[in-house]
Amino acid sequence: MPPQQCGRGDDDACAGERGTRSHSGEDDFTPHYDYVPGPARQPESTGVDAPTISDDVATVGVKRPITRGTAGQPLTVTINNFKITLPAAKFYHYAGRYFFQMVHHLIYSILWWIYCIIVDIQLDEPKPIKWNHQLMCALQERVAPAIFTPRAVYDGRKDLFARRYLPLAGGNGNTETLRRH
Repeated sequence: MPPQQCGRGDDDACAGERGTRSHSGEDDFTPHYDYVPGPARQPESTGVDAPTISDDVATVGVKRPITRGTAGQPLTVTINNFKITLPAAKFYHYAGRYFFQMVHHLIYSILWWIYCIIVDIQLDEPKPIKWNHQLMCALQERVAPAIFTPRAVYDGRKDLFARRYLPLAGGNGNTETLRRH
């Protein structure tokens, strides 16, 4: 039987019916926390025996037991998992040096486009993640929407994931240089 939750320090709160948290009066989405017992513990359920050590090998440290899972305290792990269905689609991963070459060309283009002057920036210094996200947002929404439509997902450092191959016009297909108008 699951433990009953009561009011804070008031044992009388357990005596009556508890109301629901639903404001609409429906109980369809009220969470239920029913205890589900775990499966019986089977320490050797992997079907693989623990390795044996020859007697003439001098071991260092604590000698390990022959059977796994017999020492220590058993512990219950509660997880929240659910089934998902992913669409059957390709994802393109742009990472590392080639992606940064593309971004660096676009940085110069953005600075030229915004300030209309050539600005010397130190691209070898890592920029903050927020700055990188703002840059990618500007690239995808204003500077090069034709390249980044549909939008790609960027981790803020060096990885970009796109649902389609990005049409980069560089000689090797890994770079793109945007010119000011």
